[in-house]
Amino acid sequence: MKPSKVAQHAVYGAVLLPYIVFGLIRVYRGIVIGDEGWYLLAAANVLEGKVPYADFLFTQMPLVPYFYAAFVLLLGKSLIAVRWVSLCLGGVSIVLAMATCRRRAGLAAAAIAGLLLSLNLSFVYDIVSMKSQALTVFLVTASLYALSKRELSLPGAATALALMNLAVLTRLSILPGLAILWVFVFYTFRQRRGVCLFLAGLNVAAAAGVFAYFYSGGNLIFGIYRFHSEYFAHSSWSSERYWSFLRVLVGNQLPVIVCTFCALAVCLVELRRPSASRHSVFRQHKAFAMMLAASYVVITILHFTRLSPYASHQTSIITFIVILAGMILGEAIKNYSPRYVLPIAFVPFLILAMPFQEYFALGRDGGSPAKSRKAADVIRAVCDPDEKILTLSAELVIMSDRPVLAGYELGQFSYFPNMADARAARLKVINFNRLLDDLHQRKAKMLCLIQRDINMLGRPNPEMFSTAVDTNYRHLAELKGYGQFRQTLHFLVARK
Repeated sequence: MKPSKVAQHAVYGAVLLPYIVFGLIRVYRGIVIGDEGWYLLAAANVLEGKVPYADFLFTQMPLVPYFYAAFVLLLGKSLIAVRWVSLCLGGVSIVLAMATCRRRAGLAAAAIAGLLLSLNLSFVYDIVSMKSQALTVFLVTASLYALSKRELSLPGAATALALMNLAVLTRLSILPGLAILWVFVFYTFRQRRGVCLFLAGLNVAAAAGVFAYFYSGGNLIFGIYRFHSEYFAHSSWSSERYWSFLRVLVGNQLPVIVCTFCALAVCLVELRRPSASRHSVFRQHKAFAMMLAASYVVITILHFTRLSPYASHQTSIITFIVILAGMILGEAIKNYSPRYVLPIAFVPFLILAMPFQEYFALGRDGGSPAKSRKAADVIRAVCDPDEKILTLSAELVIMSDRPVLAGYELGQFSYFPNMADARAARLKVINFNRLLDDLHQRKAKMLCLIQRDINMLGRPNPEMFSTAVDTNYRHLAELKGYGQFRQTLHFLVARK
């Protein structure tokens, strides 16, 4: 019996409720991380007519600053406002993931997929932030939704391809997912090869146009590819680092991993049965399921082999595996009554798994927006609107509405102490010579640095850096427990 519309809406609402509650805590109380500041600053730079890579360093694909720039224009340069935008993107993504599962495997599958997302605090933390994850998850999930009808149409496939291309323009690591999607489309529409080849030609032409526009004499290649290998070159491979990565990843995605293993067990049972009696996931949706699995596995391997793997990178592709697990488990319980016992019984496990997640304390006060506003008040009290600051905490630039010295827009990632002067100038980054010059000329009215920043900027000559700071700046104030690292923020003002 098909569930009524009222029942469907009740399930969607019940699943979304915890996401909304946790998301609002994250919006107003969640710690401010460095990425949020420089993403927001990048969006503000775009509104001023600046182009990523050409006019300022940017280390992700270019869509994020342009997307959020529209909301900065409408809502102002407010971290809270753009977190609301991300909150809405995440909510729509959960609805689309559930709708994809419902179309393919029923309402129980939708409930399982939705709960795996809404009761995952690490997912909430990553999504309800001014980072690339919210837009990436939305575009990937929207692409999968476009493929969710049992009878796939060519316009639906073209829509899915367009959305996945936009996801690649948000995070480059989604590129394997786009390639696998193309294989799926060519296989599904193998009788219309000419149309598929035409679409592929359009795809290549559009990608080439975007690449040419942002190339900027090679700055694009440095920003999205070479930056990571050069900046993290000091991070040598070690088993300890990868075990730490795996430990955090397993903690963050424990419910998803458990569901995936349950889905694999169902797969093994189904494969032993005659093909005619298998669930529809293994008959009607086999190609779609294989596409989901292949995309998740290949991109996971890509994330794992990076020089600096972070568990949060997996958030960008979580809907691939959540939709797959939801479909398989939803199909597996279709013949059981009542079929919603499993999704409901799964809720306590999801709650018990929360303390194992990296960001269990979503509302830690130490690095909340309120703390950043206190720091911004100190800056505004000293600096006039046209006087610049030197900081690696880009959120302070936005909240104080005071300009940052050119080249420091990307915070800690702006600093390449040993890079040659000419190359540093071309790539819009800061080297040690440029840093010393900025300090001795007192180009910034105020320095706003935590101890971690001071230690980093001191490379490769801490004594020379300390002398430059002490000679040209004096200590004004400090704010304890600031930012995601909860360190003391030091305010130093230029000597007269």
